[in-house]
Amino acid sequence: MKKVYFGLLGLMIIHIIILMNLQFTAWPETFSFPYLFNSGFDLYKDMVHPYTPLLTMSLSFLYKLFGYNVWVVKLFTYFLILVNDLFIFKITSKLTKNTKWGIFAVVFYILTQPFLEGNQLWFDFAISTPILLGLWLIINKKYFLSGVALTIAFLTKQNSALFLIFGLILIYIKEKKIMSLSKYILGGFLTVLPFLFYLFSKSSFVDFMNWVLIYPSKYWTSFPNYVQMLPSNRQLLILIFLFFPAFYLIFKKEIKHNIFLFGSLLISLILIYPRFSFFHFQTGLAFLSITFGVVSSKLKNMIYIYLYLVILSLLITKDWGHSIRFIDDNRLSIEKSEKVYLLGQHSLNYVVNNSLPPKPWIDNYGWYFEIPGIQQRMIDGWKIDPPKYVYISKPEPGSWYDLGTYQPEKIVNYINMNYQKVDEMNDVEVWKLNQNK
Repeated sequence: MKKVYFGLLGLMIIHIIILMNLQFTAWPETFSFPYLFNSGFDLYKDMVHPYTPLLTMSLSFLYKLFGYNVWVVKLFTYFLILVNDLFIFKITSKLTKNTKWGIFAVVFYILTQPFLEGNQLWFDFAISTPILLGLWLIINKKYFLSGVALTIAFLTKQNSALFLIFGLILIYIKEKKIMSLSKYILGGFLTVLPFLFYLFSKSSFVDFMNWVLIYPSKYWTSFPNYVQMLPSNRQLLILIFLFFPAFYLIFKKEIKHNIFLFGSLLISLILIYPRFSFFHFQTGLAFLSITFGVVSSKLKNMIYIYLYLVILSLLITKDWGHSIRFIDDNRLSIEKSEKVYLLGQHSLNYVVNNSLPPKPWIDNYGWYFEIPGIQQRMIDGWKIDPPKYVYISKPEPGSWYDLGTYQPEKIVNYINMNYQKVDEMNDVEVWKLNQNK
C-alpha cells in the first residue's frame, strides 16, 4: 500500500511539473471580481456577476492576505488539481476494489487535464473538486458531508445543482431511507444559509436571481452566436476518443451497474452549455479518468490500455513555455489612479491600476449590455457618481460580442454628450468629464 501512495505522490509531482511548463490562463474575472468585491462592490447589485459567489469570495480572501499576484491564483489552482488527483484515485480504487486501477485513472487525468485547457482557474474547473469529494462521500455513506460538498459546488457555479440532484438520486438508489436523504438535505441547507444571509443583508436577492437564474435561462439563446455547442472537427475527434472507455461499457451492456459513471458523464456534458470548450468540460475529464480506470480493470490484455494512452497523448496539443495569458508578468503592478471606466478593455486593468469604476459596473461584453434596461441602469448610476475619465479602445473588426469590437450604443452616446476627448495612447482614447457636468 505504501508503494502505491508513493506512486500516487510521484504522479502528482509530475502533474504539477507539467502544469508549470504549460501556458497558464489568468482570466481577468478571477482578479477583477474579487478586487471589486474587496473594494465595497456588493455582488449582483453593484456589479455583474453571473455565477454563484463562492469562487469570487474565496479568491477575494486570498488576495487580501497575499495581494493581487498571479502566483496566488496559480497555487490555488494547483492545489485543487492535486485534490482532484487524490479523489480520482480513491473513487476508482473503491469502484474497482484495486488501487492499481486508481493509479491508471490518475495517469489518464494527467495526460488529458493539463493539455485540454486545464491550466487555468475558471468556475467550470473549480466545481470539479467539491463534486468529486461529494460523490466520494456518498460512496462512503457520509451523506451529511456529501450534502455540504455538493452544495459548495453549487455555490461555485449554479449549474452544479444538477449534481446536487444526482446525489439525491444516488442516495435513494443506495439506501431508500428517509434518514439518509434527510442528512444529505440538511448538510446542503446549512451550507447555503450564510450565503442567503449575505443576499438578504445586502438587499441583493432579486439581483442574484436576475444574474444567476433569469439571465442565463432567458437571454442566452437570444444573443446571436452566443450558444455554440458544436465542437471543431479536431475537438470532436478528441472527444470521441476520450469516450472510448465509456463506449466499451455500453457495448458490454454494463450501464445498469454504472449509474454513477454514466450519470456523472451525462451531467458533465450538459454543463458544457452554452459553448463547447474543453475548459467547460473539466469535470467531465475527471469522470472520464475514473471510467478509464474502471474499464482497464475489466480488460484482460494490458497492451490495449498502453496503446490507448499513447494515441491519446499524441492527439493533444502541448502549449509548452508560453507566457501567462492576459498577464505579461508574474506580478501585477499596483498604482493609484482616478475613478475611471474602461470601455472595450479587459477588467484586469482596474486591478493593475488600482482604480474603480462607478456603480453599477457592467463588464465589457455585449451579452450583458444588450439585456433590456441594463445600459440605462448604468447611465443612471453615472448621473449620481460619474467616472472622471473614460478610456475607450478603438473598435476592431470582429464578432458583435468580441471585447474591443462591441460598442454599447446608449453608453457611447452618453459619453459623447457628457465627455470630451483629451488624449489618445496606443489605440485608446481618453475622455474627460465636462466641467459643467
